[in-house]
Amino acid sequence: MAQKKKTAKQLNKKYRALQYTTLAGEYVSVAAPFVIMGVVNKDEWFYTDNGWRTGIGFALACLLLSIIVASITFESEKLNNRKGKYIKLLIGCVIAAFVSALLRDILDEIGHILWFASLGIAGALGLDISSAEFKARADMYKAGIQRAKEKKIEEDVCNDLDNGVKF
Repeated sequence: MAQKKKTAKQLNKKYRALQYTTLAGEYVSVAAPFVIMGVVNKDEWFYTDNGWRTGIGFALACLLLSIIVASITFESEKLNNRKGKYIKLLIGCVIAAFVSALLRDILDEIGHILWFASLGIAGALGLDISSAEFKARADMYKAGIQRAKEKKIEEDVCNDLDNGVKF
């Protein structure tokens, strides 16, 4: 049995939903490696003599990653001037220094964390590319629907004029 052909509105909704799903997936992809590694290594990282240092360091590392993601995602004119870029760099360096000082006992683990974070960021990049493609398709269908509506109105007006309807 043949499948029903989807309408332009259905395709528009489908691609818009896929766009938003992949957009949300970007943020999950960046955060997932940190959460997974934290859960897997919780006994080693958070229940040692210096566990509070590790916990604070991990929280600061997550904060640093959030600042990086926010600076990429929410670029505003105020933060994109030369002074704003130096302020973001300064904050990032200070937090990185605190993270390093608090996590010196597990600095080799930081390398593992960064490798997994890189995988998450690469996944987010792939999802960003997919999201842009889905957005373009959804916008194309939306524009087609709008053109079809305008053409239908134009045809209705022409038919009314041909039938002698006065405006």
